[in-house]
Amino acid sequence: MTDSKIKGEIIIVDNSSDFSYKDQEDIIYIDPKRNTGFSKANNLGIINSSGEVVILLNNDAFMTTEALVLGLDYLSHHSGAGIWAPELVYADGRAQNSSAPLPTLFNLIDEYLFFNRARKLLNFFLGKSSLPQPFVVESLIGACWFINRKAINDIGLLDEDFFFTSEDVDYSYRMKSQGYQLIMDKRVRIIHLGSASQDHFRWYKDSNLHEGRKLYFYKTGSKKIYSIASKVIDTGINIRRLLDVKNKCRN
Repeated sequence: MTDSKIKGEIIIVDNSSDFSYKDQEDIIYIDPKRNTGFSKANNLGIINSSGEVVILLNNDAFMTTEALVLGLDYLSHHSGAGIWAPELVYADGRAQNSSAPLPTLFNLIDEYLFFNRARKLLNFFLGKSSLPQPFVVESLIGACWFINRKAINDIGLLDEDFFFTSEDVDYSYRMKSQGYQLIMDKRVRIIHLGSASQDHFRWYKDSNLHEGRKLYFYKTGSKKIYSIASKVIDTGINIRRLLDVKNKCRN
């Protein structure tokens, strides 16, 4: 913030680290004493903040002055925008998925039962979006969000029933449902290491991911849709588990 001459407050919610920021006067330090989950930790930061724009930044994402200036400027001139986000890239410059369509039964079935074949085919024919100007998307990956305070006041905090993952999809859905726009801005990139706070285990073992997706369909769909989604997820997990065992036997 010093480089950009923008006044703001830095709030660190320390879910579980070995480093203390308590002695730094320019930082608001919050220690929940335990790992409360991603949503709860972010909510603690939001509740203790006072700015017109709240920036949620993952511990493995790195803010730049350019992103800070562009994000704040965009929200100050677009009252209908609920969240603005820069493009996310890995440390080596490779692009990440920074936005996505909201989940449907179709893309859930494609991912869990058909290994994303439909999505890969669609991306092949349509190509990745390279719009030079900010554009509206259905959901934003929650590694770096600039959130309009008015939108927070209207919509509320993150749903703490989501311990880790899918809370960003749920919040995107709630934003969109209330008429706010979600803005992806590829004019600026920031590095997001990705999964730096997680153990690197196989996809089917990521229980938070799968339970979060079930919860999303429980909240947003009918009982029938939720039941189908749950069965698709459980079946997909079992397929991956069996394939993993099979591959291990071959080796």
